[in-house]
Amino acid sequence: MRIAFLIIAFSLLTACSFINTKALSLQEGMDKQQVTHIMGKPIYRSFNGSTEAWQYAAFNGVKQCIYITVWFKQGQMVAMTNRQEPSQDQSCVQGIREIDWTQIPRGL
Repeated sequence: MRIAFLIIAFSLLTACSFINTKALSLQEGMDKQQVTHIMGKPIYRSFNGSTEAWQYAAFNGVKQCIYITVWFKQGQMVAMTNRQEPSQDQSCVQGIREIDWTQIPRGL
């Protein structure tokens, strides 16, 4: 039982650092296919004209979630933002918020 707990705990911690490591591989100018190859499919997508936002979520430690938003303009990655919050459930999905387009990164 103790070994199973340690394996699960290690997997969660590895997954959280894994999303951060993947996000660090992203670069401005990447297309959607390149971002999907690195990050996987987003949990949530939102559109505003030629601008699109993809959201990802993962555990970032015990009872902490990290939320990463990748911003695209005309199909090219132009920015990435993130935030951390206490987890609301076992998957961090409950913490995904609707995109607030008034908070869009500068230059978009």
